[in-house]
Amino acid sequence: MTLLAEVLKPALKELSPGTAVRRLLPAFPRQAVGPFIFLDHMGEPAPAPGAPAGGINVGPHPHIGLSTVTYLYSGALMHHDSLGSAQLIRPGDVNFMTAGRGIVHSERPAPAGTAGTAASEPLHGIQFWCALPQQLEDSIAPSFQHVPAALLPEAAMPGATVRLLIGAGADTFGLFSDASPVQAHQPETLYASVEFTDPRAELCIRPKDAEEVAVYAIDDGGLLVTGPGGREEPIKQFHLAVVKPGSEVKVRQPKSAAAAGVRSRGIVLGGSKLDGHRNMW
Repeated sequence: MTLLAEVLKPALKELSPGTAVRRLLPAFPRQAVGPFIFLDHMGEPAPAPGAPAGGINVGPHPHIGLSTVTYLYSGALMHHDSLGSAQLIRPGDVNFMTAGRGIVHSERPAPAGTAGTAASEPLHGIQFWCALPQQLEDSIAPSFQHVPAALLPEAAMPGATVRLLIGAGADTFGLFSDASPVQAHQPETLYASVEFTDPRAELCIRPKDAEEVAVYAIDDGGLLVTGPGGREEPIKQFHLAVVKPGSEVKVRQPKSAAAAGVRSRGIVLGGSKLDGHRNMW
């Protein structure tokens, strides 16, 4: 019996000239995993041969009824919005913007002369859209949160490091006691980043951690999901594996990736099932 409900492949999307992403959500027939209704993997490496890889340069545009979540592995972005926020996003930070009744924002390259090595590195990161609870879509005021990397809970175990980007803590993965300071509007929202350096290390994902949960492989080493009885299912790079509801699984680095000396990073995302279909445009 398979451990996975489905595995989603990326679709190349060009947002604007010179700006391309790999999009995993939404994907037919799955609209979302928990509250996560969009998943864009942006920046380096190039999404496809000949595709633009230069990063993100998106001018002012509106949003309503959702939150955007930005997390970078390298490079830097400058966020501006109609609330007056002006925030430089560096690797490891979480940028969480709630559109609510309506907001306008832009995402531009870091200004010339920005201090620090991140600004000169190729842009590489993940951006999500999170649906708001239906009762809040038209009533909640727009808002903005920025949480620096140093304030996010981190758990180190032999061969792996896990960072809790969004989540209530309370024994998440059996590793965390402190909640992330990022305040999501769906109380069961879960978003974590993991990096493996040893194939013997395992991250255990239990049904109580999230009603719906998925694992995304960032690097070319991929990831491996294991279940009861030693059953194994590989997750290829740039693929999103949705775990069967109610399953307990463990995520680890494939031995082949460790032998080749390649990185094995991933993200875990999930939460309560959406409270109804969403129309997106």
